[in-house]
Amino acid sequence: MDVEPTDIAFKKVNHRWQMRPVNASVPPLPRALYLAMNTRMIKRLFPLVVLLGTVCLCPNTSADDSATEAPDRSGELRFTLDELELRTQWSGLDDQQAGDIIQRNLYGLIRAVNAYHDANGVLPPSVVPNANIPAEKRLSGLVLLLPYLRRLTYFKDGKDVPIFDAQLGEMAQTLFDTIDLTKGWDDPANVKAARTIVPAFLAPGSAPFRDQQGYATSHFAFVRGAKGIDDGAFPETSGIAILGGWATIADGTSRTLALGQIQDELGPWTAAGLSTARHVYHPTDRRTVSTFGGRFDGACYFANCDSYVYFLDIAKTPARTLYALTTRDGGEFVETDSIVRFRDATEWKAANRNAKPPN
Repeated sequence: MDVEPTDIAFKKVNHRWQMRPVNASVPPLPRALYLAMNTRMIKRLFPLVVLLGTVCLCPNTSADDSATEAPDRSGELRFTLDELELRTQWSGLDDQQAGDIIQRNLYGLIRAVNAYHDANGVLPPSVVPNANIPAEKRLSGLVLLLPYLRRLTYFKDGKDVPIFDAQLGEMAQTLFDTIDLTKGWDDPANVKAARTIVPAFLAPGSAPFRDQQGYATSHFAFVRGAKGIDDGAFPETSGIAILGGWATIADGTSRTLALGQIQDELGPWTAAGLSTARHVYHPTDRRTVSTFGGRFDGACYFANCDSYVYFLDIAKTPARTLYALTTRDGGEFVETDSIVRFRDATEWKAANRNAKPPN
């Protein structure tokens, strides 16, 4: 019996992206089942009718029909896009497990940033330029990264390890296609995107998935600069070139912060502003706006422009060194030994036995 293959499509159901079968056909019951013309025959054949009906209504999984079945896509579902399932998977993670996911997401995002640079000649701005709408209504630069969240790998333990799988990449591209870049983040055309969770923008165990209005948040933000000045790699006004152009990362990509972890004053990941781009402040400085941070006081994950991801002890790193890391062309000499950074939070905790517990 030939069975028409079932196509798989990416469907948005209640603001969740899920795999759904479409155009699936069910083969008809054999005509022989309808030849019973009297009550006696029906009674005798009833058990056989039930058995044959069950077989015919179920997809044939025999070896003879294996070529006509839908492909096995179970391997592509490891990175769930379902919010409830994601919360379940991330609940109860220890610092090492959570750190692995945070580092993977940060590394994937900075790789997407570099892919954007390769395609456009500049880094993405932290705000999508749009002079026709107020600044507070403009879209975040994170929106521009969506098409670049494709399948990427990194080399670990002698093999290529995927960062984001194909399912997330397809979801990100589909989501980007629904966003109108000429309109504000809260325009009716873009509200659905603002309410859609993007796992690549989240850090387990650090902050809520949604703000008080129900919009999906980001737990990472672009580094605009130091102490309220747009002198970093991701200013609001324009994209920065790594090499060449009027504005470059003259200090070097390995000495310039790109993205960092945030946990307070969260908002829509599609919206420009504090929810997606911030300035760096040292704990010794007085500040009136939110800055970078994570579960532990004075320390969180960062990514440099060269894709190096690490756990930075902001409090123990001298303010001068921290700001030298933040600016893109300050010309400061960065003393590597004065940067207090670790592979992950677990290593940091081991070096700081008296570290404060998570907030």
